[in-house]
Formats: sequence, structure tokens, C-alpha cells
Amino acid sequence: MRRERDALLSEVHHRVKNNLQIIVSLLNIQAMNADEDTRQVLMDAQSRVRAMAIIHETLYDSGDFSGVLMSYFITRLIERLISAHSVYGVDFEVDADVRLNLETAIPLACSSMRPSPTP
Repeated sequence: MRRERDALLSEVHHRVKNNLQIIVSLLNIQAMNADEDTRQVLMDAQSRVRAMAIIHETLYDSGDFSGVLMSYFITRLIERLISAHSVYGVDFEVDADVRLNLETAIPLACSSMRPSPTP
């Protein structure tokens, strides 16, 4: 029974991750023809959706649905940011033994992708 439940949860997180990737693509298409202010809003939304996708990817890959191991999430997030900004030669190590439930991890992930306020 537990294996069946875990298989279903794994499939759900995989599908959610894929659907979030589709949303990112649609936001990107919308941003291509938008004015600069609208483009910035769409790109900010895209960043937050990507963060949610990383959360679901982390759960799917780990197979442990009791919570999100934040060290794994943070590592993936930093790797994606390094890649997105074409930064090379960055070495980092995440030392965090924290597991958060999905209800806490998703808002935290989304807030981590908010742009810094401009002075």
C-alpha cells in the first residue's frame, strides 16, 4: 500500500513539475511581445514558477515525500542561477540539514526568487 501511494505521489510531483515548465514557456512567449514593464513582471513570475518547479523536481527525484530537503533545493537553485547568468568558476557548498513540508517550502522558494527592491 505504501509503495503504491509513493508511486502515485511521485507521478503527481512529476506532472506538476512538467506543467510548471509549460507555464514558464507560456510566460516566455508572452514576454517576447510585451513592453519592458510588462516583460519584467512576466519574467519575475517566471522565476517564481521555476522555483516551484525545482521544489517538485526535488521531491520527485528524492522519492521522499515527507518534506523537501532544503540543501538539495538550494543547491539546485544556485546551479540554475549560475547557469542562467552565465557565471562560471563558482564553487559553493550548502550545509543545511533542514527538511520543510511542501506548504512551507513553496512560499519560501517563491520569495527567494523575488527581485531586490530598487532604491
